[in-house]
Amino acid sequence: WLAAGQQGATTGLLGEFDLIVCDEAHGASDAVANFMAIELRTDHVARALGVEVPDSDDVEELAMWAGHAMASEWAWHSANDKGHGRIAVKGEEKWERRLARSLAQLAAITDHGNWLIARHDDTVTIAPIWARAHMERHLYRAAPRVLSMSATLLPRDARYMGLSDADHTYHEAGSTFDAARRPFYTLPTCRVDH
Repeated sequence: WLAAGQQGATTGLLGEFDLIVCDEAHGASDAVANFMAIELRTDHVARALGVEVPDSDDVEELAMWAGHAMASEWAWHSANDKGHGRIAVKGEEKWERRLARSLAQLAAITDHGNWLIARHDDTVTIAPIWARAHMERHLYRAAPRVLSMSATLLPRDARYMGLSDADHTYHEAGSTFDAARRPFYTLPTCRVDH
């Protein structure tokens, strides 16, 4: 669903719909944040562009750098016959296409204060701290109704899912399992302090 929406393919792919059902919705905002994470391999950047990823913790600066990288001789932007943007690169290697896609995503970031930059070995990952501002675009997509459910969904999760109090109603249901058939056991172990 998330990947199809990123490619603009959900309209014809699933037909007409007016309801989205999100099971295990307590993890929906994390799923969107993980989906939006941008990963740059430093060796790929060096190989394709001949430069290093800037050593900056400023997402706005990285987004501007990515925009300049996309304007280089290595990559250019063209429109396909359906009007959707496509990233074209001189090489046809899979890693080059992935790098071009990641640079385009990074250049498109506008909410600069909501992202985390993590560096590990030869990888730089840029991911949203909170996905609430991106839930509509990636998950809900203007669907008139969304049913979110989970055994562990709490009212506060609505905020993480980008919903105001006026945007949702919360219903809690008792368990359908007989209490005698679902005992709770505790086993004494060691004390754990965090």
